[in-house]
Amino acid sequence: MDGNTSAFFNAQIDKLRLLRRTARGEVWLALWKPERVVVWKRIHATGLPYAILAEHPHPLWPAVLCCAEDGADTVVVEEYAEGEPLSARLSAKRFLEEREAADILTQLCDGLAVLHGLGIVHRDIKPSNLILQNGTVRLIDFDAARTVKEEQPEDTALLGTKGYAPPEQFGYGQTDARSDLYAVGVTMKKMLGPEYRGWLSPILEKCTELDPKRRYASAAELKRAVLMRRRWAKAKIACPVLLAAFVGAGLYFLPPQYVPSPAASVETQPAQTETVQPPNEEPVAQMPKTVEKETEKAGTEAENTEIFAEVPQEMEREQGVKQVEEPAAEQQSAETAPPKVLTADEEAEAFLALFKDDPEKLREWKDRKDIEFYSIAKQHLSPQEAEDAKRDAVNMLRRMELGRRAEAFEKTIPKNLTPDEKGRIFNEFVFEQIEILGITDF
Repeated sequence: MDGNTSAFFNAQIDKLRLLRRTARGEVWLALWKPERVVVWKRIHATGLPYAILAEHPHPLWPAVLCCAEDGADTVVVEEYAEGEPLSARLSAKRFLEEREAADILTQLCDGLAVLHGLGIVHRDIKPSNLILQNGTVRLIDFDAARTVKEEQPEDTALLGTKGYAPPEQFGYGQTDARSDLYAVGVTMKKMLGPEYRGWLSPILEKCTELDPKRRYASAAELKRAVLMRRRWAKAKIACPVLLAAFVGAGLYFLPPQYVPSPAASVETQPAQTETVQPPNEEPVAQMPKTVEKETEKAGTEAENTEIFAEVPQEMEREQGVKQVEEPAAEQQSAETAPPKVLTADEEAEAFLALFKDDPEKLREWKDRKDIEFYSIAKQHLSPQEAEDAKRDAVNMLRRMELGRRAEAFEKTIPKNLTPDEKGRIFNEFVFEQIEILGITDF
């Protein structure tokens, strides 16, 4: 636009309140006629990327309604991003919870991936430029932003906020996407508080490496790291809790024939003679006579096998006065002997054998086990609770298998790689396996 730019904006804008005035320009809260509240800026610089932002709107940054260069200045009218700046929370020492910080990080990564894809680097990410709106983060103040020029060895203008901007932003090289990730890392460190030592710490340490080559290469890579670490952090808590809950409720992942049935408890037991135990020896458990006979017939194989519920007909025979079978029955052939009851470890091994070399077999196992598990769970839980328990049980076993695969894969990574290269390869493998195994609700 020509020299009439100022006159045009003066006719369209009513300035309400001065928000900021610096050597680089001024920012006003204004009324864009007839009634829209906006932010009006006059920046003493040209070549800013506001026109690109206007053509590519995104939830992360305010919508650019109008922008024009007026001589040596740039005039911008943009959406007013109302909310609480992170700087207000930082000043009040109301530090972010770990979950909040992770959510903000993932939102920032989504928006920065788009921004960097447009060839724009913000160069001034800090708490005062991050606004929270009902859980959504907004990034404002693109006055220091620039477009990346591959042939340029360093930035022509040294802008940004000391303490948040990386070394290359002050004359040590050209800024790029990794420079914004550095500022994100510093911001999140401050917002989590000085005492924070949680699972986000190693991620933020990598973001703030002095050497750009040692940082995450992109916002997408940073987001993958956050998601993977969050899943593993949840898994460390969820797996033991779920396992204890299912075992305690008698709802383990075995078919019904391996689960003790309430009918298996005999209300009236044959008279037992009390056994006097020698001193310092473990008590000897007394079994019904019929069970003792069956144990003798089973021989050595039955010594290490727990006896679970028999079918009702067999139980009725045991509870009645019917005598033990004739000695001739002891000569049954191996073909007619009852199948061996698997222990929990043996059941787990059999389960792993089904799909450890073929992930698709896990799906088949899930369909079959879902029916078996549901038949047990529905006896103790409401229909919705049974469905939830079934889903959680399947997901837990998948996570256990993911852990085994990850542990095995880690041993195959070449030892001559750098820690960053090893981490990237490992992360990619884990995410691939998560998709293959169909893990949800992690």
